[in-house]
Amino acid sequence: MIPMVSMREISFSYTDAQTSVSVLEKVSLTVLPGEFVCILGNSGCGKSTLLRVLAGFEQYHEGLLLIEDRRVSSPSMDRIMIFQEFDQLFPWKTVYENMLFPLKKRYPKMSALELKGYIESYLERAGMLSHKDKYPHELSGGMKQRAALARALAIRPKVLLMDEPFASLDPKSRSAQQRLVIELWKETDTSVVFVTHDVGEAIILSDTLYTMDESNGGRLQRYDNPLQRPRQCSMEGFDTFSSMIHRTYD
Repeated sequence: MIPMVSMREISFSYTDAQTSVSVLEKVSLTVLPGEFVCILGNSGCGKSTLLRVLAGFEQYHEGLLLIEDRRVSSPSMDRIMIFQEFDQLFPWKTVYENMLFPLKKRYPKMSALELKGYIESYLERAGMLSHKDKYPHELSGGMKQRAALARALAIRPKVLLMDEPFASLDPKSRSAQQRLVIELWKETDTSVVFVTHDVGEAIILSDTLYTMDESNGGRLQRYDNPLQRPRQCSMEGFDTFSSMIHRTYD
């Protein structure tokens, strides 16, 4: 099987006050088609930089990055990124119009009626159909994230990149968003790379979990998730796996 993402010994640095700061040093990562991968690490370890390199927003200096068998050189609708911030929707467009704008370009052969049905099906599954005519300023943070997630998965990218998208939500909303992303992801063949600093969230979501080591140039340590879906913190084996991750992560 050809990996969906193949990151081979990627190095990335930036210049700060004429000093070169290394963020990623020979970091390697493989993501299979349809796989849900979580990258777990403390603030400042390079998680978000790694996502930005995958998205094509940052140009790596050494190594090789392939999506399927094609080298990544720029952003593409095949790789969609969802950020932690709640301002990802166009403020001058309604929820429906925010969905419509990229989908008209993604599916140019769809009629207006087909697009309407397609958009509304995703909004309904995200619990946002009744809010389709609202503007972003009329939505809560969790509702904005649900709309952004519905839009991203409706595009059906090959890779969905998620940068701590639920970190600012309260625990109840966060749990609901985790269930939603799993539900929508299961209906697609999209590969997901999800960044978090929460061990429990990584275990609940991931097929494969990587811890990221800031002291070692952002190197990744892989763990296969042994727990069956659907997962919850009270299930047998959760605490054992969590404790093992904490020993290496902390």
